[in-house]
Amino acid sequence: MYELTLKQRGAYNSILDLLYSRDGNVDDDDKRVAKMIGCHWREWATVKQELVTLGKLWVEGGKIRAKRVQETIKEAAD
Repeated sequence: MYELTLKQRGAYNSILDLLYSRDGNVDDDDKRVAKMIGCHWREWATVKQELVTLGKLWVEGGKIRAKRVQETIKEAAD
């Protein structure tokens, strides 16, 4: 994460926590996600796009996804 700014790192850690706490099931709803991680939705939308551009996050099937989250959740379940 060394390439991330402080704001990006904070948002990334927050979204990872959210993803893990919900078994990777987080809808791509900027207003709802922003409320859950404690920031304004416009700020989240901007940082989310930056993280997508950096390849840290992506949206698939209306859900937010991140590197290794699904694999880690599966490993923990096994």
